[in-house]
Amino acid sequence: MQYRFVIASQSMNAVEIEEAVSQLAEAPFDPEAFPFAFLEAFGNKATTIKKLRSGSSNQSDLPGGEITHIYTLDHRDFSIIRPKHCDYFELLP
Repeated sequence: MQYRFVIASQSMNAVEIEEAVSQLAEAPFDPEAFPFAFLEAFGNKATTIKKLRSGSSNQSDLPGGEITHIYTLDHRDFSIIRPKHCDYFELLP
């Protein structure tokens, strides 16, 4: 299933996002395409979605590369994540 949204600009307003998500909810579910369609519905760039589809941008799956320390200035993004490979992430600084 190919989901398609027409996005006029990268700064979508709440109504545009709601319309795109509603279209997504009404379409038949395709587990392979859904994550990318969801990102597109929120106005993510086509180049970003293309990189994610290729799998070349995800460096977290490297052998022996179990991440336990994350350097970030915005702790909100990672404080709700519960990793499977360790008890918790250590957020720095």
